[in-house]
Amino acid sequence: MVGLRWLQEHNEFILSTLS
Repeated sequence: MVGLRWLQEHNEFILSTLS
C-alpha cells in the first residue's frame, strides 16, 4: 500500500497540516 509508505515519509508534514 503506497499510501501507508507516503504517510510515513510525510508524517511530520501531515501532522503540521492537520494541527
